[in-house]
Amino acid sequence: MDTKCGYVWAALALLGTIVLCGPVHALEPAPVSIAETTHKLGSYLTYLEDVDGAYTLDQVRSDAFVSKWEKSERDVPSFGFTDSVYWFRLELSQGTSAANQLTMKIGYPHLDYIDVYIEQSPGEFIAKKMGDRLVFSSREVDHRHFIFGLPSSEFETRQVYLRIQTESSMKLPLELY
Repeated sequence: MDTKCGYVWAALALLGTIVLCGPVHALEPAPVSIAETTHKLGSYLTYLEDVDGAYTLDQVRSDAFVSKWEKSERDVPSFGFTDSVYWFRLELSQGTSAANQLTMKIGYPHLDYIDVYIEQSPGEFIAKKMGDRLVFSSREVDHRHFIFGLPSSEFETRQVYLRIQTESSMKLPLELY
């Protein structure tokens, strides 16, 4: 990122509520200096297990699923070997002055199928597909890890959803820079 343009502040927050033992939990936004460092996003995620692999983006975004999301307690959410598909949700709050494009990295190259849904405007998403079962040349960035840009948006706050299906260990070391 170009440091001559000054520091661009962004706040990351994960909205969503989960029900654990009765109380409702919400995550607070974390101030992020995009120009200074890379940020691990695991503790800003919520996740949802899709045992049959049948959920759609519209379903997991619906009011019927609000209480099914669980807050990640780790920098790298990990679920071992599983046949389940996992959905992850992240809310980005980048502020109106965010001039630099943000980039995300999934630092685990053994995930078979990754579908990323990035909100461009309220309720409208663009989809990106990646994974080690897809041809390497289809990657947005030529790298062993999965790296993808978050297209700029005029909206300060937007959702990012990830649907991950794999035969290897299910873990998501997600970083923003």
